[in-house]
Amino acid sequence: YLKKSNDKYDFVLCSGILYHLINPIELIHLISKVTDNVFIWTHVFDKNSEILKKRNIVQSEIKYDQEVYKGGHNQYSDNGQSKLESIYCGGKFKISFWIDENDLYKGLKKYGFINIKKNNELSDYNHEAGPCISIFASKK
Repeated sequence: YLKKSNDKYDFVLCSGILYHLINPIELIHLISKVTDNVFIWTHVFDKNSEILKKRNIVQSEIKYDQEVYKGGHNQYSDNGQSKLESIYCGGKFKISFWIDENDLYKGLKKYGFINIKKNNELSDYNHEAGPCISIFASKK
């Protein structure tokens, strides 16, 4: 939808989506075309996280729009074929990319979101599924 949209929105809510994608920065780029304000809740990659080590999320990087972003690849044990993935509107992928927190900020800034505020009450580096953050970013 966002790839073809010329619509503008006051605000975009992006909760629980980025870490399911192969390239989360592409979505940040697309969001930047339709709004000046975004709220994001997402899991992030932390190479020191014991939870991610147990889940076998392997450190890697992606390239998008002439930039390199660090994070980790998550290989789904069911190759994206579970019932849950079949109803997930973000798509069915065999892998996803959990972006490093600082590289997420880098991507947000690249696409104009210069004011980034993390909500520490809604962020949890010891979350049972892996480190997560909650941020609001705006262009003004």
